[in-house]
Parts: sequence; C-alpha cells; structure tokens
Amino acid sequence: MTCYLLTRVTHGQGTVTLTLQKAEGGAENAQSERLFLTERSYDKLGAPKKGTILSEESAEALRTAHRRYEAVRRATSILAYADNSEAMLLHKLRARKIRGEDAAFALAYVKAKGLIRERDQLDRLVTRLANERLYGRSRILRALRGKGYRTADIEACIDALCADGTLDFDRIRRTLLEKKAPKDDLERKKLLYTHGFGEY
Repeated sequence: MTCYLLTRVTHGQGTVTLTLQKAEGGAENAQSERLFLTERSYDKLGAPKKGTILSEESAEALRTAHRRYEAVRRATSILAYADNSEAMLLHKLRARKIRGEDAAFALAYVKAKGLIRERDQLDRLVTRLANERLYGRSRILRALRGKGYRTADIEACIDALCADGTLDFDRIRRTLLEKKAPKDDLERKKLLYTHGFGEY
C-alpha cells in the first residue's frame, strides 16, 4: 500500500500549503506534490502536521480538497472578469480541465456566497442589449441563450422590465429606425428582422 510523508506545512492567509512525498523509494528519487487547501478544509481533514505518514485514502482526501480549492479559485477569477451564467461558468471550468464534480462544487460555493446572481445579471444584460444595441425580444433571447441563460428566465426578466417601464420595445424600434434610417421598405424589414423585431 502506498504511503505518503507530509514533508512541509505552511500557513498563509486562510490557506495552508502542504507538500506530500511518497514514503518509500528513497528521498533522492521521490517526487513531491504541493497541495493548497483552505484552513477550514485542512482542519476538517485532521490538520496533519509535518512528518505525518498518510495512507493513500488520506492523501486522496487532501487532493480532493486541493482540487476544490483550485476550482473555487478559478470560478471566482472568471466571475471577477465578467458576468457568467451558471451553465457558462461550468463550461469554462470544464474547459480548464476542472473535473465535473469539482466544477459543480465551485458553482455551489459561488452561488452560496452570492457571487453569481443570474437574475441581476439578466437585468443588466437585457437592459444593455435593448437600450444600447437596440435589440428586440427575439435577438435578446438568442444572444443570452448563447451565453447559457435559460429561455424561461430571460423571458421572465424581459416581461418584468417591460412591466416596470425599464424597457419599451416600441420606443427602441423607433430609435433604431431613426438611427439607421433605412432607404426603403425592404431595408427597413431586414433591419428590424436582424435586430429581433420580426417583420413589420
């Protein structure tokens, strides 16, 4: 059975860095693993000290905590850069070779911490697409579905923003036509269609 020697334990700000080495096979040939954990995870796993011999099972529990730490770190970094739907965040984590169960853990963590709030994101995104890009309902739906937001959530957001007066698609359509000034009826229809207003 493989055993591991905990050769180093370093405490930082809310984190612990551990160095593991296979206990057998001579120190000169041994490869070490560096693992990063939160203080909380470290304590939950028994807070092993330098010099502790760990079983494969105990080492794997530390590796799992490390993978989850890395998944959460990546998730918070992605969210700090831009808004992401839950589905898009999972996709980006998986694209960065984060295991499915660790990506799901990170998603649950950021949701619990209030770092990902799809409804707030949708309010901002829908308002921006409508008022700045002059998109109609169908173009907004298409754009945000492509970012991983659920159709029902997008529609509910649009309906709420229309009901409270934040969005007025008739006004947006008029603004689009005034700004682009199509030359004829065919160009007008194409413009409205490509912006998500259908044919008028």
